[in-house]
Amino acid sequence: MDGEYKGYLFIDTRGHDEFVSEHVPGAINISVGEINESHPKLKDLDKGTDIVVYCASGGRAEQAKRKLESLGFTRVTNGINKLEVEKKYL
Repeated sequence: MDGEYKGYLFIDTRGHDEFVSEHVPGAINISVGEINESHPKLKDLDKGTDIVVYCASGGRAEQAKRKLESLGFTRVTNGINKLEVEKKYL
């Protein structure tokens, strides 16, 4: 799936314009408001997938983490922002 790198799925939870401006290489863009069980990029995703969510400062990523967990995803990490994700995972 797009967004997977080194076994992680990177999800940029910012808006589309922010994502287009800059993002972690290979990340997919699903804004917080778009996260739901029927989203095409989430509906068939294994609930045990290692997911790293991030935004500009961590707030939207934390909301996304909680929403994903409420949908049954068990391995979701708030990566805070692009810089932090790149330092830790790339």
